[in-house]
Amino acid sequence: MSAQVRELLGDHAELRARSAAMANDPECWRCGHEIAVAAGEVANIVIERNPTTGDIIVHYAHSGCSSSQVVEGDASRSAMWEKATDLNFTAALRSARPRLAMLIESRNPFMLVAGGLDGVTQSLSSRGLVSVRTPLSAATAPKLDNAWACWIDAGDLIIADGPGEILRYDGMSPEFIRALKHDRALLLLAAADFGLEAPDPARIDIVLATGGAVGGIVKYRD
Repeated sequence: MSAQVRELLGDHAELRARSAAMANDPECWRCGHEIAVAAGEVANIVIERNPTTGDIIVHYAHSGCSSSQVVEGDASRSAMWEKATDLNFTAALRSARPRLAMLIESRNPFMLVAGGLDGVTQSLSSRGLVSVRTPLSAATAPKLDNAWACWIDAGDLIIADGPGEILRYDGMSPEFIRALKHDRALLLLAAADFGLEAPDPARIDIVLATGGAVGGIVKYRD
């Protein structure tokens, strides 16, 4: 990896970018063919950086197609959102109200904007979610405006921002549904580093304690 790439990503983001490549066998930035990382092919990290905004997208390339480098490009946030809408999300019960929390992250965590947010977190920030830290309760967590709502549809949890459905979580357990209906709200949280492919409460707690997430309380409607 080039020194420029390592400087822009930082150690933690570099690890996540490499882990994402291992999990996804990404397409090569140059030739468009799959890089069989899991089978031992090398994926060089290429950063596309917008010189005006500082936003970056991390790409991958076969070793024979491109060296690890930083290139100037559009790196537009709309392009990142299009590539980042494949989401990981999970529901969890908390001890504090609202007891139901919904955690979201992109399955493509290597699309970053200035400040370290990924495409999904940035998009949700623009829709009203704000930086949050633990402890989070009904009294301390920010409340999202009335355009946001959640409800149960045939056993599925729907979260929407106005007319736009953000996500549908199927197979809600009766315990989760009871908690949601009792508290009349849920806590929506998004971060680049939750690690929801293999959820670890300790890792999630660290992200929340260090201000690495955005969030807000979404009202429940019947």
